[in-house]
Amino acid sequence: MKQNSSEKYWSARGIKKRNMKHIKKKVFGGIRSKVFILILFTVALLAVAFMGISLYQSHMLSKMVSESGEAQQAAVSEIAGEGMEQVVTQSLKQSNIAQARFVDKMFKEAGDRVTFLADYAEKLVASPNDYEPQPYSGPDPNDDGKWTAKVIFADGTDETDPEIAERVGLMANLFDVMISLCPSFGAETIYIGMPEGVHLSVSDESSSWFRDGELISYDPRGRGWYQKAVKSGGLIFTDVEVDAFTGDIGIVCAMPVYADGELTAVVGSDLFLTSMQDYVQTSEEDGGFICVVNQKGHVVFSPKKEGDF
Repeated sequence: MKQNSSEKYWSARGIKKRNMKHIKKKVFGGIRSKVFILILFTVALLAVAFMGISLYQSHMLSKMVSESGEAQQAAVSEIAGEGMEQVVTQSLKQSNIAQARFVDKMFKEAGDRVTFLADYAEKLVASPNDYEPQPYSGPDPNDDGKWTAKVIFADGTDETDPEIAERVGLMANLFDVMISLCPSFGAETIYIGMPEGVHLSVSDESSSWFRDGELISYDPRGRGWYQKAVKSGGLIFTDVEVDAFTGDIGIVCAMPVYADGELTAVVGSDLFLTSMQDYVQTSEEDGGFICVVNQKGHVVFSPKKEGDF
């Protein structure tokens, strides 16, 4: 059956429309797929970039916090260190000041008691006729532990000489004052040396004047404290020395007494430093180093033994 020209036209046109729809569908479908994939890729890229930026920011923030913390910790440590150093320095300074004041107090008290007794002796010898001679005796080893006065004569001094006996009896008027000075002022000994070779001493150790049961003779005129006081004409402190009887480390404070320009006596008192020596020599065990220096710059005590420097 033959189609006329009109039918052929519309038939061909319908085929053409269908083909165009198919082509459009195929083209638009492909474009949409590509656009979708592109959008997904873009979103994924943005997500990765965001994650990277977030991680970077997080890392930088952590670094800043860490550095800030370390800086703060360093600052706190520095402040704490400086504060501790100041505390230690101030503590040592206060400790040294306290120790220096303690030592100064010991020396001042020794000077005060010697000056007091010297003044009393000067008044006594200035008016000898106003005082009666007092009895005296030598040391008794049974008197240990009691504050007693004793008289010791040097070899060659005649204790039976009336003039010497009279002068010693006059000085014996000071015994009560000397005995009261020891416990009251914390003195361990106080004494008077006379130009006649007589030594009047007050202490609570009488047995130290004996060796093998025999009384020791003692000449104050040959002692450093006596000679130094006479040479200076005033109050003196000796260098550190070993006591002739007790063996203790100490310093002697002494002062001469005159009457009409003539030497009549030298008053002296021991300042034993045994406790100070023990304290200084054990300071190294506590991680410190303490030394005592005199006014001449000489080291009196230190934790080091001789030859250790």
